[in-house]
Formats: sequence, structure tokens, C-alpha cells
Amino acid sequence: MKYIPVESREWEREPDIAAIERAGLLDESEAELQYKVLVERGSMFSMLRLAHIFEFRPPEQGGPDFKQAEFWYCRAVDSGSAVATFHCGYFYFRRKNYDKAKDMFAIGVERKYAPSIVRLAHHYLFGLGVARDHPKARILLKQASELGSLWAKTGLARMDFNTGENLLVRAKGLVMCLVSDLQFYCEKRRDPDSERLVR
Repeated sequence: MKYIPVESREWEREPDIAAIERAGLLDESEAELQYKVLVERGSMFSMLRLAHIFEFRPPEQGGPDFKQAEFWYCRAVDSGSAVATFHCGYFYFRRKNYDKAKDMFAIGVERKYAPSIVRLAHHYLFGLGVARDHPKARILLKQASELGSLWAKTGLARMDFNTGENLLVRAKGLVMCLVSDLQFYCEKRRDPDSERLVR
């Protein structure tokens, strides 16, 4: 079955991709105005770009505005985007607000977005905002792997290799580690921006 990235499907719903690209060439204040115009036309990726502007604005331009960044990340999620759950969750993760990050990644699970599922598995593996739960992490990684995530495939293989209950399971994990590392390498050479490599 051919893998069709979720992000590609969401880009297809954008009202004016060329206008988003043009806005990206402008200085930040002009870009902000153009993205807001595009948001009024239903552009989810413009919401994400606004969030990014506010989160990472350099000190010489006034520094970050995390309230505005949060507003735009959440608005993108509220628009129904699966991709936005990853970016919004990571925004909270960077702020060390693991509860809110977990909640956003959980919405990504509902929307079947593999990168968000991998991040939620990470929360359960390391007890970030939740109790450690390796069986739950395994279920999530398996789900993300079935959706095409190579990070999930690698994570499952490493879990088998490191925590397998017997030598056979560990040996299988080692083989799968080698296979998934090779797949990862090939995908990265084929398409460095592949959604299958996002985690």
C-alpha cells in the first residue's frame, strides 16, 4: 500500500499555497499580516506559521510571545488538523508542560497522526505527565508503525532488544533494529523531509 502523508493531504486543503510561500519570503511583520489574511480564508498552515513566529521571535524584534504562540497553535488544532496536534504538543513539551503536551498528542492519536502517536508513546516510556507504562507505549508505537512511522518501528525494535523476555525476542529485536535503521537511512536519502521521519 502506498504511503500518503497526512501533511500532504492537509496541504491540499489549503486555500492558496502560493500565497503562503510568498508570505514566507517577507519580513516578519509583513508576513504576520499576510498570514492573518490567509487565516481568514481558512489556512491552517498560516496559523502554524504565526505560532512559530511568536514562539521563536528573536530578542531584537521583541522576543517570544508565548501567549500568542499558544493561541495560534491551539487554533490550528481546533481547525481539525492532525499535523497541528504535533506542533502544539511540542510547543507545550518545550515549555515542560507535559500534561498539556500529552493531551495534544492524544488528540493526534484520535486523528491517526503517527508523529503525535510516537510522542505520546515517549511520554509513557519516560513517565512525562503520566505514570510510566511500557505496555501502553508499545501499543502506541505499534499503531504509529502501522501508519508508516519509521521512528515507531525503530522504537519497537529497541524495546524488544532491550527488554525482551527471552533470547529469541531479543535476537528478533536486534534484526528489526538493523532493518529499521536501513529503512530509515534509505528514506532519509530519498526524502529528507519525509513525514515518516518525524518524531
